[in-house]
Amino acid sequence: MDAAHALVQRLAERIADDEVEIAPDLLDGYLAGERNDPAAAEPVLGGFDIASGFSLVLAVLDGLRANAEVISTVLGLGSAATGLVVNLISIRTGLARRPATGAPADAARSLLQALDSIEQRLTASGVPAEKAPEIGRAALLTLLERPDDARRLLDSLATARA
Repeated sequence: MDAAHALVQRLAERIADDEVEIAPDLLDGYLAGERNDPAAAEPVLGGFDIASGFSLVLAVLDGLRANAEVISTVLGLGSAATGLVVNLISIRTGLARRPATGAPADAARSLLQALDSIEQRLTASGVPAEKAPEIGRAALLTLLERPDDARRLLDSLATARA
């Protein structure tokens, strides 16, 4: 299993326990053009329901793909910048300190906008609005833990069949 597949499996451990074993196959399917069928059924939070046809992992991959450029830029700033971003994501729901100016702060603002976009995509795919922020944060934090692997995954997603 390569780094991108391992990262998607780690992501599934955080957001969809029942999809962990099939996460590498879901990534392969996504790269080949497989997407959730909006008409299939309601999502099953926390996992995969064989009768449902909905995959939370596929929904998150779609959100990551749509925001790959911003996420990749942040990953390229180095550990100090990603540390700032992790802190911002962690206090996102709080009344928040404003980040300083400069490249890390601008990247953090861009990443928070990407997080909003991921949450909106998750909600549009059928994930309940109250769960989308938690899932989006978990996805981004998982990527930020392994920046090199995350860049490989994002590069793969960017070239995925539509």
